[in-house]
Amino acid sequence: MAAEIDTPTPFSQVAFNHLPGLRREFADAGVARLSLRPRADLTNSFHSVHGGVLTLAFLANGF
Repeated sequence: MAAEIDTPTPFSQVAFNHLPGLRREFADAGVARLSLRPRADLTNSFHSVHGGVLTLAFLANGF
């Protein structure tokens, strides 16, 4: 199931979310799911998404 495009929300207004292509799949009652398509420029030497990208995503969104 494809994530829908965000309407103007605090999530969509966080500039960092657009850089790696973070998408909010849902947020309700203190629970949220974000998705990120892996790209070569976001990976480490093990070809996995770099942990720093994930950490910044959490910090940028106040988690």
